[in-house]
Formats: sequence, C-alpha cells, structure tokens
Amino acid sequence: MFRWETLEQRGTVGLYVERRADGAWMPIHAELLPALVAAPMGAQYWMVDPGAFTREGHKYRLIEVEARGTTREYGPFTLDLDE
Repeated sequence: MFRWETLEQRGTVGLYVERRADGAWMPIHAELLPALVAAPMGAQYWMVDPGAFTREGHKYRLIEVEARGTTREYGPFTLDLDE
C-alpha cells in the first residue's frame, strides 16, 4: 500500500496511477480514481497495487485529469516496498 497527498485539486476530476513494468507504463486500476471534491485545497489518497508482489522498488506516476479535459503527469516516483 502507498499514499500520496495533493496540495490543491480545484478542477481535478480524478487520477490514474501507473507502474513501470517491462519498459512500459501499466495502469494499476481500470477506472478513474475520483478526486475528493470536498477537499479542493488538497487531500490524502491511499492505494494498493495488486501487481507489486516483489520486494524490489517500483516506479509509479500519477496522471491527473482536469475538468476541462487536460491531463498532467507527476513522477515518476520510486517506491521501496521494504519501507
């Protein structure tokens, strides 16, 4: 399980989380993770990656989907599952 925080999410519809695997970005969930609309000034999110079964570090990125249809990428971030 891992978590992240947003500082601001006004106009954010939701997020996708992807993990780097075999040289490509793979989604770890099929549907858009809805933004917490009651927290326009930021929120905390928790997610489990069922495909991260090794103790090796994994690279992730966040894709923010905005209400006007644009997207923003954040990362990549390395997560060490031993921590």
